[in-house]
Amino acid sequence: MIPVPKGKVYNIIIHFSTDFDSLASIYLVTVYLINGAFPKYTDDLIEYVEIIDSGRMSIDKLNLKCPATVANFLEMSV
Repeated sequence: MIPVPKGKVYNIIIHFSTDFDSLASIYLVTVYLINGAFPKYTDDLIEYVEIIDSGRMSIDKLNLKCPATVANFLEMSV
């Protein structure tokens, strides 16, 4: 665990047309900056992101309970 200075302001720069893996990265960086450590489920999240990003799991565009579907919707609405 690395201590993060309290009150410090960070800018997270993202690329245009953000996709699911970049949203997961933003989430993990944000949690790290707030808590000084990654969440316990980080390895599971990374594995899920790799499955989605590699195309090994299909995305049901009507299933809003799936995090990757939400990311896909956000990308289409920009």
